[in-house]
Amino acid sequence: MATANTYFGKAIRTTGGLTPIKNADVILFQEVFTPKANRLDTILTDMGFTLVHAAPRFGLAIALKNNTNLKYVEGSLQEHCLAKMPAVEKLYIEKAMRLPLVLIERGLYILSIVIGKQPVTIATVHPTTPVSAKPRARYRQIVTLGKIISRHYANDALILGGDMNHYPRPRSVDHAFHTKTDLSPVDLGSEPTWYAKGSKQERILSVLSKFLRRPLDHFNGQHDIILYRKHAFRPIKTEVVDIPSDHRSIITTFEIA
Repeated sequence: MATANTYFGKAIRTTGGLTPIKNADVILFQEVFTPKANRLDTILTDMGFTLVHAAPRFGLAIALKNNTNLKYVEGSLQEHCLAKMPAVEKLYIEKAMRLPLVLIERGLYILSIVIGKQPVTIATVHPTTPVSAKPRARYRQIVTLGKIISRHYANDALILGGDMNHYPRPRSVDHAFHTKTDLSPVDLGSEPTWYAKGSKQERILSVLSKFLRRPLDHFNGQHDIILYRKHAFRPIKTEVVDIPSDHRSIITTFEIA
């Protein structure tokens, strides 16, 4: 299982950009706003994957590896809207992409697969950043996400991955979400999924690091996460790898409990 924020599609457009996660059986993507323009389906086909679903509505996508004992349950895909995207965020993304986008929402893609005979539910999500025109927007989206998971997928063998936009690590609302939904995060150790160096915030953080007399890497964060149900899975190995993005990708190997 891998999760990858493509950085407005940069990781897709870069030749070999997805190679570091090619051994995953499932890839959960975020920031996929122009899948056709970036030829995501063709690139994944060449890698031996099938693009199950991608649409610019949420900027999310899910791909499954071919020639495995893993099968998509046809018609199982569900979309859940967490919130309309604030206009300022939409303008920011359009400026970064240099093209107008369709109406954007923050949402959740969730679907069913079968591994051998074991039904498994997988999901990808990308809530808003906590620093936005509406500071409580992310808080409300995480609460809504918890309600959706609890109401519709409470008993599923569930794995959820994505860019959760928590900084520097999960906050109190995230811990409450984990408890409410019976989801546990894989252990990343001290590995960051986001580096302060090279980020758009580096200049501001550099000033802060001098003021606090701390190194710049003190401000690195774990924005990304893979969550799982302990009664259904055991994580065997987790690694954080670099891809052409402002985020690093998480890859976790699970054993069915």
